[in-house]
Amino acid sequence: MYKNPEAYREYLLKHQEEKAKKEKEKKEKTNDTFNLHRFIDVQNGVYDMALNEIKSGQKKNHWMWYIFPQMKGLGESLASEKYGVSSIEEARAYMENETLRN
Repeated sequence: MYKNPEAYREYLLKHQEEKAKKEKEKKEKTNDTFNLHRFIDVQNGVYDMALNEIKSGQKKNHWMWYIFPQMKGLGESLASEKYGVSSIEEARAYMENETLRN
């Protein structure tokens, strides 16, 4: 039926992994008292890039606020306000979130 069964198997595995990831994110989003999903959503597009910049020792882009969040009120930018952590409880929730702590 399929010309390359191994490639099809890899496709199915990838599809299952993506589906499981989306289901996990949906579950986390429904229990998201502190709107931590704002970090997950934005990190999905830039996490690997930020990690590469850190490894190379050459930060070039603006990702600091949502990769390494700080206490709300320390910065004056819109990003620091949006991604600022407002309490010790929110900081704990961030570190306990399986996606964000990894």
